[in-house]
Amino acid sequence: MTAGLGVAFFPARPLGAEGEPGIPLSYLESGLAALANTWRGYWGNGHYGAAVIAAYFLAREADLDEPTCQAIRTELDAFRKASPASFEFDPPKEEATPERVPEIAKSLEEGIDHCRGAGHDVIFASLAIKAFRHAPALAKPAWIDGILRLDRHLREHFRPDPGTDWNRAHPLPAPQTPQEMLESAFACFDRVSSFGAVGSVHAVTHADAVAELWEMGYESLGERGSVSLGIHVNLDPAPPSPPIVLAAPSPESPLAQRFWENPAVRKETWGFRGHTFKFPYSYYRRRGAIRDEDLRKRCDERALAVLGTVLG
Repeated sequence: MTAGLGVAFFPARPLGAEGEPGIPLSYLESGLAALANTWRGYWGNGHYGAAVIAAYFLAREADLDEPTCQAIRTELDAFRKASPASFEFDPPKEEATPERVPEIAKSLEEGIDHCRGAGHDVIFASLAIKAFRHAPALAKPAWIDGILRLDRHLREHFRPDPGTDWNRAHPLPAPQTPQEMLESAFACFDRVSSFGAVGSVHAVTHADAVAELWEMGYESLGERGSVSLGIHVNLDPAPPSPPIVLAAPSPESPLAQRFWENPAVRKETWGFRGHTFKFPYSYYRRRGAIRDEDLRKRCDERALAVLGTVLG
């Protein structure tokens, strides 16, 4: 695994066929199908498709060894089998239209200035754009339309977060680069004790999604999304009463085979709608953006504590 200090922690890997190391393309296809059909039901079920997309890129971009990839595939198979209604969709019989993928970013322009639902509009859209760009043959019109419908639904479902007095009095510096934005977000991840496990997860996945948009060439969305991200993550560092205490750190990293073979992963992956796939993908690909070594060590410890809490 490449562990440089740039924004992208994982190296890019070429698109592969079934049977190659990593996660086969069919998993990415099933994740896109699930995410693109979320608008038909409860918005929160978008986590299922997003989790499979994230796991696909985690396995490939982290350059995990084959036993670890196989362990992740085993968990993905069980995850999809446990929620068949979220995944059993026939692929559209139509020609791909990858030229329409920018419409998803265009849709985000209508809402990215406001923080809604812990950034799930940005999280879902960013993963979809990345997946379609990675595999243009999967950019079917029906699925692009489904992602657009989901984005509209999220704008209608969630009212804008008004933010806090703390954030208004102590706003995060306006970032000039994705790395500056990520460093600010990780500083909040480290110091805001009121996040708890769920809040910590979404602080990281939201920051990752904003950075992804920026890196894919949507710089205006990245800059505007950084402001709404601040509303989400830049909270008062004073401990809440009663304090939120995370569990002991997970003894294994999600980059290791033994993590995925822990029976608690399967139980809590299902109960947590796949965040056990999504959080490691976002955290471990972005931690290299933290230039301060002490901050990185504290964030690594907190990330494992978050996972330990989820699996506990």
